[in-house]
Amino acid sequence: MKKKILGITFMLALFFCLPVAAGAEIIDSGDCGADGDNVTWTFDDSGTLTISGEGDMVQLDQYSLSPWNELEDDVKRVAIEDGVTSISEYSFPDFNQITDISIPASVSYIGTPAFYWCTSLTNFYVDEDNPNYCSADGNLFSKDMKTLIQYALGKTDTHYEIPNGVKSISAYAFSYARNLTEVIIPDSVSDIGEHAFHYCYKITSLVLPPNLKKINMFAFHQCGGLNEITIPDGVTEIGYWAFNECYNLTQITLPKSIQEIGSWAFGNLKDVFYKGTKNEWNNINISNRNNWDLLSGATIHYNAIGASPPKIDSITQNERNIEIQLADTEYDSDLITVFSDSNGMVDLERIGISAGDTLKTAAIPDGTETVRVFIWDSLNGMRPLCEAEKVDIN
Repeated sequence: MKKKILGITFMLALFFCLPVAAGAEIIDSGDCGADGDNVTWTFDDSGTLTISGEGDMVQLDQYSLSPWNELEDDVKRVAIEDGVTSISEYSFPDFNQITDISIPASVSYIGTPAFYWCTSLTNFYVDEDNPNYCSADGNLFSKDMKTLIQYALGKTDTHYEIPNGVKSISAYAFSYARNLTEVIIPDSVSDIGEHAFHYCYKITSLVLPPNLKKINMFAFHQCGGLNEITIPDGVTEIGYWAFNECYNLTQITLPKSIQEIGSWAFGNLKDVFYKGTKNEWNNINISNRNNWDLLSGATIHYNAIGASPPKIDSITQNERNIEIQLADTEYDSDLITVFSDSNGMVDLERIGISAGDTLKTAAIPDGTETVRVFIWDSLNGMRPLCEAEKVDIN
């Protein structure tokens, strides 16, 4: 039940300059401490939720509601005052009107996720004397800048480069960052937490750092903009639902180091480029729970060096032949030449190419005016791997 207190003026005095309305009227309040009334909260008519007192906040989880839960559509700012020592998990889930959160020097623990789905949040203000946390460009980090705890989800930037030196991206750190199309992850990162990029649906490409050992569960769930990704050498496990509901992700490269792939890990793969042998692939522990694409639906390309399909570098005519220069070929495929005149096809030739091939030659039939050349995947029912290139015959 909301409590209305008339004639009381509540002034925020935050030395790190969170803007608040002077003379705001308190319209709701209550206890939120681990020991009951050791920590209290008030909400005023300027939209500011203030948490004050001494010690830890009450511990919350995904099944419990915060004391201010009914205000999720009203809170615009959160001011935590000096003396409060912790911010619980799930303190502000789906509080999508919050724009600013202030954290004093006394806070020594912030649970994950404390700020889940705060999609209007643009700034964390952290007291510079806090020994555990800091803010950089409005985002929340550990004091030593080795852990990115929470990206401010309401930022309108489409590009974000994680600072070099960061080693860990916390669980849920970018979850629901709906404006980002690109995130640059430095090589220093060795851990990406659960749900870290969940529902970053505008991100179209990600280069994963080389020091990763595991892709945690739900890490890239519902990243609908991804269409291909390379898992770095050294990764041994891909957790369940890690790339599920990434509906445009049809191509992935997997290293020989992979030992386990969890249930529902993928959902729409067509091509898997595996750097090991068929026998090594068969030794991977792949959950049979909704991994139909890995188990039967996708084409597995063994001994693949990378994700890039074969490419044509150049096509030249040499008397009555055409010479087709290939880029470095990484797996078996077919080179198709279609010779045509003004009435249509004169002849078609299929030339097998294998790893390491760089040059192929095809004889030009009489009457040919043009030739179209392209590469098909001989292992997957003749799937085109590149745009056809046209050459006019002299």
